[in-house]
Amino acid sequence: MFFLGRFTDSWANLEKSCPQRRLPCYNNNPAVMHRSFTSPGMPPAFAAMIKASWVCREPEHFLKVEEMKYVQALAMTLVVAFSFGIQNVQAGCGTCDKSIVENASNIEGFKTLVAAVKAADLVDTLSKGGPFTVFAPTDEAFAKLPEGTLEELLKPENKDKLVSILTYHVVPGAVMAKDVVKLERAKTVQGKNVRIKVDGGKVKVNGANVVKTDVKSLNGVIHVIDKVILPPEKKAGN
Repeated sequence: MFFLGRFTDSWANLEKSCPQRRLPCYNNNPAVMHRSFTSPGMPPAFAAMIKASWVCREPEHFLKVEEMKYVQALAMTLVVAFSFGIQNVQAGCGTCDKSIVENASNIEGFKTLVAAVKAADLVDTLSKGGPFTVFAPTDEAFAKLPEGTLEELLKPENKDKLVSILTYHVVPGAVMAKDVVKLERAKTVQGKNVRIKVDGGKVKVNGANVVKTDVKSLNGVIHVIDKVILPPEKKAGN
């Protein structure tokens, strides 16, 4: 930004050096000159500065064609470098530019979770909604469920129960690990609270160990757990 500011200031000084003294400077048509040294991809601000530089009457302020080409190249280099820097900041963590579902799909060990999210029709919610904090069970965590449980949950007739279980793993807002450890409980999207406990330097959510934290995503954050947590069942009569 410093170099961009200095670059802009230099053009402003040039403009001030010959105020209100403009004349055609390229085949008697300044518009032709303007088009010759700008490109469709150049931001309007740079294009305007280039056009302004060709309106001085005095020879000492008049840029030559070779100099103009250099200036254009410099301007485009600055724009590209600046844009590339912004993209790097956004994608620097490797997962920040992808949704929660995209990251779960790309990271090894979450095939079962992704399949369950699809069966529950929660892909759009966890891709476009949020921000969310997801306590994501691994494939091994799902494998710990009693035999046949997962297969039953994935059946269309049990969709509501599957949605309830999955949304019990989701907390509204992006809660990073440093803030999770300060909590004793958190209300989930499902509606019920999960219990959070720090024991011997380890964080547990309803008894499940948090084994990896802060997988930053475009619409929230993922914390990996080693057990599927189940919402409390409704008491009889409720």
